[in-house]
Amino acid sequence: MRRVLAGAATVALGFSLGGAWTARADNRPAPKGPDEDGTKPALVKIAGEGMMDSHAFQYLTELSDDIGSRVTGTPAERKAEEWGLAKMKASWLDNVHT
Repeated sequence: MRRVLAGAATVALGFSLGGAWTARADNRPAPKGPDEDGTKPALVKIAGEGMMDSHAFQYLTELSDDIGSRVTGTPAERKAEEWGLAKMKASWLDNVHT
């Protein structure tokens, strides 16, 4: 009985994996990537600006050094929530709440 079940599982796995290498059922072409569709220059610009004008390291430093560890239910967790709310509101986000 185990051999029958193992064989059926192998066949089912083969069918499910086989579908990954076949053509799309609706015969639509695969979507184009950024090199083909012309979006790569815009993506490179966005990524570059994110690296140059990002506040991520500053935020990480504030969370790590000023607030410290944030165990659930502790005053430090509440302080981190308040810090996050203030940062998001300072970034002109409208619907900010905990």
